Amino acid sequence: MDDRTKSWGLEALVAALLVLVGSVASAQTPPPFAAARLWELPGTNTDATGLAVLMDVGSPGGRARDGILDVVAALQSQQLAVLFGRGDGSFETGPESAISGIPEAMAAADFNGDGAQELVIGDSSNFLTVLSASGGTLSPLGSPIDLQFFPRGIALGDFDRDGRLDILAVGETLRQEGVGRVLFGNGDGTFVRAAETLDTGTGTAGVATGDFNRDGNLDLVVINELTNQLVQFRGDGRGGFTVEQQIGCGGDGPVAVAAGDANRDGRPDVMVVNNASDNFAVALTQANGRWSDPRAFATGAPASSPKGLALGDVDGDGVVDAVVANNFSFDVGVLRGDGAGGFAPVRLFVADAEPLGVVVGRLDGDTRADVVALTRGSGSRPTAAVLRALGGNRLSGAENIPLGFAPSALAQGDIDGDGLLDLVVTQAGAIPGEGTIQVAGGTARGSFDLSAAPIPSGGDGLAIVVGDFDGDFRAELAVVHANRSVAQLYRPSGRSFVRVSETPITGGVPKAVVGGDFNRDGRMDLAVASQDNSGGKVQVFLGKTDGSLLLRSTVTVGDFPLALALGDFNRDGFADIVAANNASVNLSVALGNGDGTFRPATSVGLPQAPRAVTVADFDRDRQDDVAVG
Repeated sequence: MDDRTKSWGLEALVAALLVLVGSVASAQTPPPFAAARLWELPGTNTDATGLAVLMDVGSPGGRARDGILDVVAALQSQQLAVLFGRGDGSFETGPESAISGIPEAMAAADFNGDGAQELVIGDSSNFLTVLSASGGTLSPLGSPIDLQFFPRGIALGDFDRDGRLDILAVGETLRQEGVGRVLFGNGDGTFVRAAETLDTGTGTAGVATGDFNRDGNLDLVVINELTNQLVQFRGDGRGGFTVEQQIGCGGDGPVAVAAGDANRDGRPDVMVVNNASDNFAVALTQANGRWSDPRAFATGAPASSPKGLALGDVDGDGVVDAVVANNFSFDVGVLRGDGAGGFAPVRLFVADAEPLGVVVGRLDGDTRADVVALTRGSGSRPTAAVLRALGGNRLSGAENIPLGFAPSALAQGDIDGDGLLDLVVTQAGAIPGEGTIQVAGGTARGSFDLSAAPIPSGGDGLAIVVGDFDGDFRAELAVVHANRSVAQLYRPSGRSFVRVSETPITGGVPKAVVGGDFNRDGRMDLAVASQDNSGGKVQVFLGKTDGSLLLRSTVTVGDFPLALALGDFNRDGFADIVAANNASVNLSVALGNGDGTFRPATSVGLPQAPRAVTVADFDRDRQDDVAVG
């Protein structure tokens, strides 16, 4: 489409184009678009676990620690993969280290007081291993410890207040009994397993720690995925715990939990990701150490299947933000904390295929927490997708905008007259007749405001055209519905739109739409390609000052015209129409007369059935050329 065209349907979004500059050229496939910087990990896609930590493991070539965070990722192939950080948000592939089992939980901390972090891993063989790092190679520090249960989560802290860091692992026995056990640190990287275990309940899926009642003793929060509960265990300062509170987790299927001060009152609050509910919930800690009822926030589009959770200050404002990995929608969600216990609507940034986990940390030397998502990968290997924090709640990847059911067409334009581009999306709806139009207002930060209520349209929304159809110098919306064979015109009304006319499309079922000024009166007009038993045709509707659309002319084209575009092929200053005809495998070109009528169309044969068409001066000869796909 040329610059006069501000509309396209989803049919026009194709992966390859055939460029015609006087004649048909060969197919060209555009390069793949990577929204985040991707770093491949060893193994195959099935080796991905989503487990990773950020820690300084040294420098390439076996050199000592350099103070730069590196990525250590655990794989199903019983390996640890290292990506050496360069300090600018980029990485260099490091060595691989073997471990004794399939990793299930991991964490990092300085267990022996040497100023360097060690890694602790719980694996599928019921063992817990502590590893030290040297030049990127991770080696066991002491013998593995038999937990006597399958680990699902690890929390670190000084649970007995002896000044040495301890480990608490939670998981399930073979009888699916939820259990936890403290491993008391000796201060040298070795540990003593507590004799007693903690009953954490059936379905134990994760753990986090914090001093919720501010008595100086670390407490625990455990998530139970079968009962959908948060369970608080009060610590006694000697490594023992008792149940204090059980509440719902604000959704179904909790998979990750973390503790952080969401309202800046000095008390850790509890945050949980609920996979089955596609949400993130916050339970604020009250003065007595007990939690309030959780408040839930959407983590993305329906069925996005969030998996991982990490807390950090992504926007650099000193307030805790939440980052989630959305497995099914291939993106990372950032929920910006407001410092009062609430979170802004999620912003979504493209990662790679099937994110399973996420970690945050300062990778490039600024004050903002950057994001690393661990994914299965869109190629043959798992990846670490790195999204640097840019400030203002933005990451360096392309942003996804969550919509309702079955988005069908997209258009852009300055809808509200503020000088910023806005987006308009039609949504077909889950049930016929429940289609809507959603306006997303552009903001100065480059994001989009989805707070405006959807506008009922009653159709499937084949295409949208944005333009001044009635000559009032404001943008209107023309929406064409294939399932109803109508064109609707909407005028702006405050932050929304009101339908002012509905015009039948009599040429058959609409297939494609394009907008332009066909009679040179300064108002936007509409061309609709359709198909009925007599063949394909293009009907031209002129925009009128009363908000109606008047059928001006009909042009016969090839069979099943699936796409339209405009150009000035004979350079007379009048808009011409080109239709891509899928069934007849050709193009139809109709030259405009400048009054809304067109000459009979001529056809150009193609080597393959077209589904999309666009017009531009590809060879810089100041003449419009055509590309089809």
